Amino acid sequence: MHLRMLLMLCLAAGGAGAGAPDPSLSIIPSSPLEGQEVEAVVATSSCTVLPPQATVLRSGSTVRVELEVPDVCSLPDVVPLRIYAIGTFTPGPYAVDLYFCGNPPPPLPRCSFVRSQLMTVQGIHYGVPSMETGSILVLVLALMSLGNVQLARR
Repeated sequence: MHLRMLLMLCLAAGGAGAGAPDPSLSIIPSSPLEGQEVEAVVATSSCTVLPPQATVLRSGSTVRVELEVPDVCSLPDVVPLRIYAIGTFTPGPYAVDLYFCGNPPPPLPRCSFVRSQLMTVQGIHYGVPSMETGSILVLVLALMSLGNVQLARR
């Protein structure tokens, strides 16, 4: 009976924070342009020590952001939010994947997937000057009169 109650309490405590998205990952600017510097914002409310630098690996349309997170948490070192430069990109869709890396015992992998954020980089659109109908008419008349002046001189 006591064992069953202890098991139920453990399950209830483990699921209490299961709906919380921790850590969060966002991209700034949210709609980057081609060649614009992009940054990943990682925020956490748990006792996770976010390092000051990240390792960024790019392969095709996947950007892997690896954070070396220590196995222990010391409260003075906890920073709830860090911003990491992830580079500039050409137009297209990208997946930014966040991994926490450390020194777990074998056979566990060194880095564990945490979450992913989709990002679409827009191409730069250069405006083409346009003329209104009246401006085009004035230009055509000016060119015609210039042509008439040249013909009259012959």
